[in-house]
Amino acid sequence: MHIALVNGVRTPPSPGLRGHCPVCENETIAKCGEQRIWHWAHRGKLHCDPWWERETTWHRHWKNLFPEAWQEQLSRDPSGQKHIADVRTPFGTVLEFQYSAIAPEERRIREGFYGNLLWIVSGARLKTDFPRFEAALKRFTPSPYKDVSILRFPEEYFRKAWLDSSVPVIFDFRGVDAILPASKTKELIWCLLPRQFQRHVAVAAITRSYFVEAITSGHSLMDHLEILERCEALVRKQRQRDEADWNARFIASVRGKRGYYGRG
Repeated sequence: MHIALVNGVRTPPSPGLRGHCPVCENETIAKCGEQRIWHWAHRGKLHCDPWWERETTWHRHWKNLFPEAWQEQLSRDPSGQKHIADVRTPFGTVLEFQYSAIAPEERRIREGFYGNLLWIVSGARLKTDFPRFEAALKRFTPSPYKDVSILRFPEEYFRKAWLDSSVPVIFDFRGVDAILPASKTKELIWCLLPRQFQRHVAVAAITRSYFVEAITSGHSLMDHLEILERCEALVRKQRQRDEADWNARFIASVRGKRGYYGRG
């Protein structure tokens, strides 16, 4: 973790410091080596938060886009259960940055615990993630919104663990690699809106600067409920048109065959 309590004050790690965990209040030691990013560690390798994930440079990069006072905020549910949110804004939005795989049950519990949650998921961990998404771009169809597209059969292009999320899931395919030139696709972040409709999903392209500005100012990224309703209505109308067209062609083919046999 990046924040511990030193004499009761939230403090980032620094060589020689000792502090206490804000969750379990046990002693923590500042780890400030050259191999890993500086962090706080419990004595005895204890992890008091079962949702703890080893922090990577990618995690720290995303956290540092927001004020330090918002980072690693302690959250409690009505029963008193405590967890540390990666970022919690004064406006009530929680950001969780997920690099490694996550079990569906844990994902659902965390969504229920935090409520107003946005997932930011690394799409640079597995080599197959970005090629699969690039293939999806060719299958995008327009929606009533400029930066929102509709995708059919999303399980072919996204990790299944995220497809039934109850909150928006934002994929970052760039990571923190500053050496290789990033593509335009990687420079954007891609928001998978919650809830499938008729085996379709809605995906929004968002600039990183807009995302950070919206979160920092407390503005909503988008009205995803309205977007989903209009996208679903569009898919439903298209399906009705396709069915009507198929029926018309079927009837025409049947009539044609009757005419042919009738001439015999």
